[in-house]
Amino acid sequence: MDGVTCKEDLFNFMVVTKSAPMFLKAIDCSNEIKDKDFIAKHMREVIMEVGPSNIVQIVTDNAAVCKAACLIIESFLLSIGLHVLSIH
Repeated sequence: MDGVTCKEDLFNFMVVTKSAPMFLKAIDCSNEIKDKDFIAKHMREVIMEVGPSNIVQIVTDNAAVCKAACLIIESFLLSIGLHVLSIH
């Protein structure tokens, strides 16, 4: 199975601005398979909400599925020079 199985049912999205970091939103992932496509879909929605030209970096968990999702996002937004950093 290409997905993350865990007790956590929320993905939290935070943004950092010149002023301060802030919580943007949480996605309820209950009963979802958290595979690369699911994660990339929600990352893409947040990126579009914030504005692709405002993205400098994306930081995720170091799980293989997150790395795969980042590759999808990187190819999707390559034209703006998005830098994807995966850390644990």
